[in-house]
Amino acid sequence: MLFTPNSEEHFHGLWKLTNFFIAIVMFFIALVIGIILNDRLNLDLLGKFIVVLILGILYLIFISVLFGLHFFQRTQYIDREIIKEVERPIEVIVDRPVIHRVPEYVYVDRPKVKSLNKRFDFVGSSEARVYHKSSCRFSKLIKKKFKLVSNDKSYFVNLRFKACKNCIKR
Repeated sequence: MLFTPNSEEHFHGLWKLTNFFIAIVMFFIALVIGIILNDRLNLDLLGKFIVVLILGILYLIFISVLFGLHFFQRTQYIDREIIKEVERPIEVIVDRPVIHRVPEYVYVDRPKVKSLNKRFDFVGSSEARVYHKSSCRFSKLIKKKFKLVSNDKSYFVNLRFKACKNCIKR
């Protein structure tokens, strides 16, 4: 059952507000009845307690009926779309050969060339303009493009390089 949102929400809002006012009025009526019964009947403390308990239970039953709080029957309407997925088998079979082209690698044995690394006594840096002994730890940090090598200390002195403070001036 479909209603336009404005009419249904407006109707339910007024219904709830009306029920709320009716509940407040019934509370005050039950309160007045309780005060009158306690004054007229001249009951002791236990009797007054029983009267208040009975009026409270009657008030709760009235409110539950008024607000529709039926605990035994609860109706709920849910509108949902039902979506079903259907799997279809694949009917097209592709029968093509798979062709992979693998490159052929040719390996050539090359003779090993002896390295021409000569040991030099001194190593200098053209960037920092400092020279070191080849055993100095700082000489191993010089990049190849800035490295100058020589067996003669006077070579670096003539180029006005400074001596390393760690390895030479000790």
